[in-house]
Amino acid sequence: MIQETSLNTEVYTQYNVDPFKQCALEKTLCESGRPFFLCSTLGEAVIAGLDIDYSSHYIEGNDLEIPFVRYMGTGGPVYVSQEGIFKMSGVVPKGSVDNTSLCNFLIKVMARLGVTGTHVEGTNDVLVNGKKLSGVTCGTGVGNGLEFVGMFISLHVDFDRADKSMRLTKHDGDLRKRAGSLKEAAPDVTVEQIYSAVIAELSSSNFSITEIEQINQTIQDDVERNESRIFRNDSFIKNGYVDT
Repeated sequence: MIQETSLNTEVYTQYNVDPFKQCALEKTLCESGRPFFLCSTLGEAVIAGLDIDYSSHYIEGNDLEIPFVRYMGTGGPVYVSQEGIFKMSGVVPKGSVDNTSLCNFLIKVMARLGVTGTHVEGTNDVLVNGKKLSGVTCGTGVGNGLEFVGMFISLHVDFDRADKSMRLTKHDGDLRKRAGSLKEAAPDVTVEQIYSAVIAELSSSNFSITEIEQINQTIQDDVERNESRIFRNDSFIKNGYVDT
């Protein structure tokens, strides 16, 4: 997956977390200037990258009160039901990965779970049984010679709620024809098993892993500031940027 060897990387976990807070932790860790990897499951949201047009992809004022949340990378949107995706994000040395290598990483993680995935060239998607389960993003520079990477694996999808909160502008407008979930291919798989597969694949890809069990108070304070000043800021939500 990565061209360098023995890359010392801190790995954080955050399960069933508010998506605004998860993205704020993501940015806070990016600001540290050190390689990291963050594995998360989220509360319900429509999540999208910095380049996504808000009004074209989000149904504002939806009756379900599902929020629109931006993350550090580009691409999307993705509807997330409660703990409906396993999200992986982090920073690595700039130029050490590309979309193809990230998709191949996901395919290897799925193989460890007994699921066969295929990479669709040009779309940065991973399909299982002909339906999209995963997507990737990379190339957003964060300074110090590092770049942001993001990946997700769909665990399950509530198509009715997705229809009421998110608009699709590419491909067929019916999400049911395109999207699948890991639970369809491996009904008994657990989040813990996915995490173990990710750690095993990172370790086999020349990462030296330090698992962080508890986030220290300094990081937590920075997360709260980033959450309130940036990720819940209406200008950032609608435009993908904010004056800080």
